[in-house]
Amino acid sequence: MSGLVLEDGRAWAAAAEATQWRDARAILELRSPTPYHFLTRARGRSKTTDLGGISVAVMLTQVRPGDRLYGMAADKGQGRLLMDAMRGFVERTPGLGGLITFDQYKATTITGVVFEILAR
Repeated sequence: MSGLVLEDGRAWAAAAEATQWRDARAILELRSPTPYHFLTRARGRSKTTDLGGISVAVMLTQVRPGDRLYGMAADKGQGRLLMDAMRGFVERTPGLGGLITFDQYKATTITGVVFEILAR
């Protein structure tokens, strides 16, 4: 997660504030007492971008080949924003090109991990 490249060319780790680090650590902690998290940051505080990076990190490092993951969105437009954030990290970060392919609402790793957006 920390090495993912943002739109401005900085690594996520170089730009993230304390709240972002805290949220990412809580979600990525494999021994977390709960598998569910809810981010309550103000508009424009990088929720979608951070969740896109976290999703990429989980897909590539924390799940088994063939696992299915889901992202919930209030509507398809919001779901596209999350998928766009994920795609952007993969395209900008050296070494990630080709590891995940993207459709409009679905991302698939070369190991068969599928992340799908579910929206109303």
